[in-house]
Amino acid sequence: MPPRIHIKFYYDIISPYSYFAFETLRRYRDAWNINLTLKPVWLGSVMVASKNVPPGAHPLRAAYLKRDVKRLTQLFQMDVRPPPGHPMQTSTINVMRFLRVVEEQTPEALEEASARLYAEFFAVHTPVASPEFFHCLTPSPFSSDKLQSLLQASQMPENKERAKADAQSIVDNLGTFGMPWIEIQRADGEKESFFGSDRMECIADWLGKSYRYSGPFPTQAEQNSRL
Repeated sequence: MPPRIHIKFYYDIISPYSYFAFETLRRYRDAWNINLTLKPVWLGSVMVASKNVPPGAHPLRAAYLKRDVKRLTQLFQMDVRPPPGHPMQTSTINVMRFLRVVEEQTPEALEEASARLYAEFFAVHTPVASPEFFHCLTPSPFSSDKLQSLLQASQMPENKERAKADAQSIVDNLGTFGMPWIEIQRADGEKESFFGSDRMECIADWLGKSYRYSGPFPTQAEQNSRL
C-alpha cells in the first residue's frame, strides 16, 4: 500500500468537471490510500473573489464544454448530461450553503449527500430552485425532519457569511480561481494544489511512483497495491 495522502477537494455541484474529479478520487481512494476531505464552496463566490469569468459566459467556451462533457461521460462511464438551457448560469448558492451545513453538522453524510445532489442535477435534471431537488436525500441519508433542520440552518445569516468567507479564504490562501480545486498533502508533508479533473496524471507524477494512474478506473494491479 502506498503511503497515506490527504486530499481536500473543493467543489460546487454545478461543475461537471468537479463531478468527474469527485468520482475519480472516490475510485482511487483505496489504490492511492487517500484520506479524502470534501469542502463544498459556492463557485459564484470564488469567481467574484478571484475576478474570474465562468466558462459558460463565453458562447464558444460554452459550446465546447457541452461537447467535452459528452466525451468525458463516455470515458468515465457516468451519467452526466447538463440540464437544458444554460446550466453554468444556474445559481447553486442555496445548495452549496446547504452542503456547508452538512459538512459542519453531519460530516459523515456529506459524501453521500454530494453524490446524490450531483446525480439530481446532471442525470435527473430536477431544477435546483425546486423544493423537490432535495427530496433525493430522504429517507437516507437524512430523515425528513433532519433535512428540514439542515435546510433552515443553511439560510441563517451566520452560515451565509461563513460560506462567503470560506470562498474568500481559499482564493487568498490557495490561489483558487475555479472548481474543482484539489489540495494534496503527501506523506512527507509537502502540499500542492491542482485545478481541474484532467490533472490526475500530473498528480500521480507529483505523488511518486507508488501512485499509478491508469485512467478513470484503477487497474487490478493498482487495486492490489493496497494489499
